Amino acid sequence: MRRQPERAPDGPVGTFGDKDAFRTAEAGQAVISLEVIGQLARRVDRLDAILEIFRDGAPPDRRAFEALRQRLADAGIEADMRDEWPGMDDEEEDA
Repeated sequence: MRRQPERAPDGPVGTFGDKDAFRTAEAGQAVISLEVIGQLARRVDRLDAILEIFRDGAPPDRRAFEALRQRLADAGIEADMRDEWPGMDDEEEDA
């Protein structure tokens, strides 16, 4: 059964900034795939940059969203490293 994480303060996409929620998505057990999450994160980031011009007040809390962007970047780097070093296992990655 797919686990849907609780909603983060900065929206449903930022929810996956949480370590456990991101791992659920990496394992293919989230409601949407990690690829879709990445596409949404890129589009939301571009949209937010455009909206910044029109924003009168303070910007929204983006901590969870920024954590998601970092996890997506790290996941891409880790995948590349696994290709270079096939003996690398998950326990070494978590250290």
